[in-house]
Amino acid sequence: MRKIELRQKATKALLAILFFLVCYILLVFSAMALTVLCGYAGIMLIALKPTFITLMLGLGLIGLGCLVLFFLIKFLFKRNRTDSSGMVEIFEKDEPKLFALVRSLAIEIKTDFPKRMYLTSDVNASVFYDSSIWSMFFPTPKNLQIGLGLVNAVTESELKAILAHEFGHFSQKSMSIGSYVYNVNHVVYNLLSDNHSFDSIVQTWANISGYFTFFAELAIKIIKGIQWILVKLYAIVNISYFELSREMEFEADEIAASVAGSKPLADSLLRLSFAQGALDATLQFYGAQIQNNRKAYNIYPNHAFAMDRLALQYKLPILNALPVVSIQATEKFFRSRLVIKDQWASHPTTEERVERLNSLGYVFELHNGSAWNCFSNQEQIQTRLTNKMFEEVKYEQEPEVLVEEKFETLYVEHSTKYLFDERYLGYFDDRDIAQFDLENAITNSEALSATHLSDLLNEHTVDVLYNHKGIQNDIQLLEQIVSKQVEVSSFDFDGQRYAAKNAEKLLEAQKEELSGIEHAIKLQDKKVFLFFYHQSKQVGKQDQLKELYSTYFLQLGLHKLDIKLYSDLASSLQFIQVTTPFDQIRKNFVSVHELEKKLKERLAELLPDPMANAELDNSTRKTIDEFLSQEWVYFEEPVYVDNSLERLYTSMNTLVYLINCKSYFLKRAILQFQMDVVDGK
Repeated sequence: MRKIELRQKATKALLAILFFLVCYILLVFSAMALTVLCGYAGIMLIALKPTFITLMLGLGLIGLGCLVLFFLIKFLFKRNRTDSSGMVEIFEKDEPKLFALVRSLAIEIKTDFPKRMYLTSDVNASVFYDSSIWSMFFPTPKNLQIGLGLVNAVTESELKAILAHEFGHFSQKSMSIGSYVYNVNHVVYNLLSDNHSFDSIVQTWANISGYFTFFAELAIKIIKGIQWILVKLYAIVNISYFELSREMEFEADEIAASVAGSKPLADSLLRLSFAQGALDATLQFYGAQIQNNRKAYNIYPNHAFAMDRLALQYKLPILNALPVVSIQATEKFFRSRLVIKDQWASHPTTEERVERLNSLGYVFELHNGSAWNCFSNQEQIQTRLTNKMFEEVKYEQEPEVLVEEKFETLYVEHSTKYLFDERYLGYFDDRDIAQFDLENAITNSEALSATHLSDLLNEHTVDVLYNHKGIQNDIQLLEQIVSKQVEVSSFDFDGQRYAAKNAEKLLEAQKEELSGIEHAIKLQDKKVFLFFYHQSKQVGKQDQLKELYSTYFLQLGLHKLDIKLYSDLASSLQFIQVTTPFDQIRKNFVSVHELEKKLKERLAELLPDPMANAELDNSTRKTIDEFLSQEWVYFEEPVYVDNSLERLYTSMNTLVYLINCKSYFLKRAILQFQMDVVDGK
């Protein structure tokens, strides 16, 4: 049954690609006809009455036709190569154990051995191939890519299952459709997004003469019409292909389960996003160490340590030296009552895949040793990939290479810097304390006070926050359905089916429910304050606590104003991304400079703060000092001044970073002070 469904979706995807090709060819022929017509009209206009005006108008007409035609075929002049900068190719003489595993899988699944094998630093494994127009007509040898972050996070059986999944793709005949879609998307991307050089040509031509400006604007309008058609064609091709792609994932999972077992693949799928989070945290740590001239010797033991720390933080059990991530654990943090069939998803959800794998029930003997047992030269390849990750980093002097023991000490220091006392149970993580009237709360404190912190902060109160996030996510998705950004005919909510036309009514109900939860959270935050206020009063520190809250609430108000300043600046700079006449560019920068003055004022106020100086690296601080030192020119006809714009964007992003840091550190000061009072410090 599934094979029939796969063939049907493959046929549908091929028909969609054929439809795209027919429409694209019609567009090209139409553009050629327009070019011939404009060329003929331009030449006849010049010949009819040869004057300067008719010459310019004739050339403008000819240019109009040429621009539209060139736009449609410019992708032919763009070379496309697979970026292999982050990869290391490996050979059998260096890794015979891994090649033996891969060869046995290829034989068992009855498919070709990879043309080449590469290692990367990612938490991922994938099939890829060098695609070109010719790959649409001739078979393309496939390459296998294995991420060492993945190897670091799985057992031997799990690595075998993941590689078997990739070989499942090797064996799929429908895989070739991906090559067609890739090339279609390459064309569409080039025509919709990769237009910087083309825009420069149009702008340069338009600014030669005011006569040409009219024809350039007309060409842009015609091109926008073509792009509108291409967006629709892109949707038709990719929605059809994504349906096929999801079925291909299920089929590859089934192939993998049949040779390695259902459990290893299901368990590894659930752990991968967790492992990626740990790798991101490790890289974030090393990013912060650049200014201290420190780098990794071997990042993979560091990554394993970070996984253990995260498992401890989220109270995940450890089995076979790896965290066990269950569906229940993921659902705790990512709640949603709204279910829609995402037509733009190229993969099924992890939950769908795990459910399908468990239903297959394939059971094999498990090999629970580390997946590194499949490598012959573990440390050598780990350090090689580590060095590759850091080769582009610029250090002011020869960096210190961190051994494991020093990394662990510094990492604990770095990660706990952003954690609050565990007795808060994560209640204040990733959110602002709700603002309320301090004096009013104290006046009415008798009705709101509690005798034990556990009465206020427990699993139930923390659970309310997860519900809050879930409702926020559902509201965002409902808004997209209402505005037709997400086009669906129906969706499920709380297990009940709704037509898309009912989304607006449900949206209002969810907003009302969200308002109720936010009111409850605000009341709870007030109760927490009052509990610690009474504790502080007993030791004469209540005024200090009030001052900390007042300062924090004032900062939250400034935070909103700063975010608005950032948004206004970002909006005022959007014209840079599109073709704009020189006169309009100069006018636009007048409003930019007004906002730039406000940005400089706020940065000058924030930088003297010791917290700000501690958080900025030397390179960023130097850029901000340069930005504040003088007036910068952002446009010198006929081009933008990229260095100046880069300095402006860095300053804008630094403003957001600094205000986020300040809000965070003020909140941390409150929470630490409260616990110090309880501990009698």
